[in-house]
Amino acid sequence: MSNSLPCLDITACRASLAAVLGTGAAVLAALALSTPAVAADPASSPMARAVQQVDTDDDQRISREEFLAAAEARFNRTDADSDGYIDSQEMREAGERRRELIRKLREQRAGQG
Repeated sequence: MSNSLPCLDITACRASLAAVLGTGAAVLAALALSTPAVAADPASSPMARAVQQVDTDDDQRISREEFLAAAEARFNRTDADSDGYIDSQEMREAGERRRELIRKLREQRAGQG
């Protein structure tokens, strides 16, 4: 069994990337899949760009090491006080940041339509 995820298979990557990149990635994937342009060019989708951010060696696959490094980076961003734990306040604040990002992305998308 391979230790990587196909870069452009958005459907297969959605759940795994959501675990690494958060709920926002799953929402972006859903938005991306509903956009006709993505069907024509999946490499231009928000999810494909998210995969490219995790794929640090540009081999169009996500290795276990890349996956875990992204998960650790996400943990560190969420652990605002760097105490090695995520408490309910930090989780709430991270959720607020994700919701704000999603809101801005939706506004940008609406402005393009």
